[in-house]
Amino acid sequence: MEHDYSLLLENLKGRRYDEALREPVLSEAFHQSGLSDCLLYTLESMVEIDVSYAYKVYANSRKIHENISKSLKKRGYEVDYRYQGALKTYSNILLYGDVEIIVIKKNVSDKPHVDMQTLAMDLLDILGKDPTFKSVDYSDKTRIRITAQKPTCEIDILPSMWINSAEYLKTKNEIYRGIAEFDFKNKKVKKYIPFLNIARINSRDQHTKGIFKALSRILMT
Repeated sequence: MEHDYSLLLENLKGRRYDEALREPVLSEAFHQSGLSDCLLYTLESMVEIDVSYAYKVYANSRKIHENISKSLKKRGYEVDYRYQGALKTYSNILLYGDVEIIVIKKNVSDKPHVDMQTLAMDLLDILGKDPTFKSVDYSDKTRIRITAQKPTCEIDILPSMWINSAEYLKTKNEIYRGIAEFDFKNKKVKKYIPFLNIARINSRDQHTKGIFKALSRILMT
């Protein structure tokens, strides 16, 4: 399969664009001459984004988290919060983004799909009233995607519930605790263990001295 690497390089620059600097943040190697577009794209795609940008995204996420927490508490919810996404392992390909706030409802009834729909609608109502967001989108009926500002970044909000695996009940180690993700558009429920996945990625990357995450970045592009 042939690729237009000049176009791919422009897309990469767009993912790495710093609003404050008004230019993409790229490695020194990117500006070296003599490399083909294919090689340049491949090498740059694997480069880790400076963690200082992650801190800015987390600062935005924390404000959103705190607003949701206060509003849901007033509505009588008992909720846990966790984070997932490529930013949790610093394998992200976006300068700003790749993080998801998991809003996990406790005390779920015997009709969890109804609980999750209600939680999603309440979250949509809370987030939709925030004038600082550029957009609030729930079109996929699974997670709510908001576009925050300063910096501009997309942050996902996932309504969910706990799934306690046998290993978690045995060890009480949260990396074995799972969540259920409800897809109301396709009427499906996905159950998985995100915290174990995060731990595995970090472990494999340590064993490969950073190669595992570098390869995952190129695959995600």
